[in-house]
Amino acid sequence: MDRFTPKPDEAKRPRPKAAVGGGFVVMRRGDSSNRLFGHPRPYEHPSLEVAQAEAARLAAKHNRDFCVFQQVAVAPAPAVPASSTDEVA
Repeated sequence: MDRFTPKPDEAKRPRPKAAVGGGFVVMRRGDSSNRLFGHPRPYEHPSLEVAQAEAARLAAKHNRDFCVFQQVAVAPAPAVPASSTDEVA
């Protein structure tokens, strides 16, 4: 199990102070590639201010650039049609 693979019970419980569905995520930029690096289970922050404070804390700690991203849209999954056995004749 690598460091990014959660333990079986870990994936089901929220992390401390996480806001599931909060919509603000902090990610690191690569030094030379400028690509984004994130965790398989991103930590969601409840507000822009909290996410910016976390990005600043991480940037100071790791001496790297961290960015804040906000969820701007949701593409809902298509509705599953009822099976023919569920229909009333």
